[in-house]
Amino acid sequence: IFSIISFESINSQNLLNTSTWTVGSGSVSGFSQYGITSENSRVSGKDHIGNNVVLWKASPDVNGTQSGGFGSSYITIDSNKDYRLSVWIKKTNSNDGATYFKLTSYVGGAHHTLSLNGATVSWPAFWVGDLPRLDRWYLFVGFIHKSSYSSTTNLGKIYDGVTGEVVQSITDFKFKSTATK
Repeated sequence: IFSIISFESINSQNLLNTSTWTVGSGSVSGFSQYGITSENSRVSGKDHIGNNVVLWKASPDVNGTQSGGFGSSYITIDSNKDYRLSVWIKKTNSNDGATYFKLTSYVGGAHHTLSLNGATVSWPAFWVGDLPRLDRWYLFVGFIHKSSYSSTTNLGKIYDGVTGEVVQSITDFKFKSTATK
């Protein structure tokens, strides 16, 4: 029996600081609410592994507009590197409305995100839709690749938090070489 094992150095770190999440409502340092304050609260609850944490609770109203949730402040990026964006999401109560997982690289009046085929994307959503089951945690993992990335294969996935199985493939993007945020 002959085995080859290869190890690749991966440098990963959390670029977002969620320590500003305290119980309350509305925006906090580093995170802006999506929609109005009554649609966004931070509550004590259990995360995907049962730890007591502060969760961002999106409670969109019924007026039909996209609302409830958060966006982070822009961070400085290197368009020659790949980035993995991950978030745990659990939808409760109803399947009304859709869940959005997206990114924005918009600086100086220009969009700096491309589809994998090279077309400029002004609204780069990794995924929009309904989760398979209510009251269950799902891990969303999206990729935005370096500007020189040449594959057209999407690596992003949504994973079931109970079974670990992939429940959905999602869309990847890449940066323009001019992207800085």
